[in-house]
Amino acid sequence: MSPDRSDIVLVEFAKIEDPDTDLLNEIRAYVPELPLIVVSGPLDPDAMRKLFKYNVLDWLDRPLDSAELLASIKNSVQSAKASQS
Repeated sequence: MSPDRSDIVLVEFAKIEDPDTDLLNEIRAYVPELPLIVVSGPLDPDAMRKLFKYNVLDWLDRPLDSAELLASIKNSVQSAKASQS
């Protein structure tokens, strides 16, 4: 992953557990400014709090709706570009 060429980071998890948060930590260490979208199954309140900790911009529930995914990507990229200017 090159921060110079990426507009977003999109990751998918079965559920949010400690190994997954390790990956989120690595992503944030490498590209802290890029919008991060997570796709997973339903989350309990503790898992949702973990996502906030890693500044996840959006969370999408499975099964994934393509229109919802495209809207999330578009909004994430626009938000990131607006904050850079």
